Amino acid sequence: MGKHDRGERKGQFCANPAETPCDDCSESKNYIEVCKPRSWFTHTFERRVRAATAYTFDKKYEAHHIACVAPVNEVLYGDEDLIGAVEQTKWCINKKSNMMAMPLWGHTVKWYCAITADGGKIDDDRMAPKFKNIPQHDYDHNCKEGYTWEVEQAMKKLAARIEKTDHELKGPSLA
Repeated sequence: MGKHDRGERKGQFCANPAETPCDDCSESKNYIEVCKPRSWFTHTFERRVRAATAYTFDKKYEAHHIACVAPVNEVLYGDEDLIGAVEQTKWCINKKSNMMAMPLWGHTVKWYCAITADGGKIDDDRMAPKFKNIPQHDYDHNCKEGYTWEVEQAMKKLAARIEKTDHELKGPSLA
């Protein structure tokens, strides 16, 4: 695991986090827009991108797939014996029910700290942010035994169930 591979689509089963919705998807927004938070998304921080021409932008939130792209693709598409059952299942990884907006570590830092040239200061009187009970997307996501690893383990259990039921677990029951 570790790297964030992008997905693919096989049959009716879509594990591709595309910037535009699939032609047959019931969602009219892309996976980033579909999980736009209502209460805390106004809290942004300036993010600097070091490129040939450096630029900054306001980072709003991270679009998080609950059933992550890499484990879904590696486990369900990675087992040739399961492809038939998976392809017959109409499911899209970008559906609103599989998406959650999450803050980044930078959101928390910028919420509590005033970063200045002399090292900054912490605002001890600041109330907790509206995203206080939402995990940070960039913390423990892809590390060993982190979130992605946990999803991979759940996908392996699902794959074993498909095998055990002689591939009868498909369509609505697999979705």
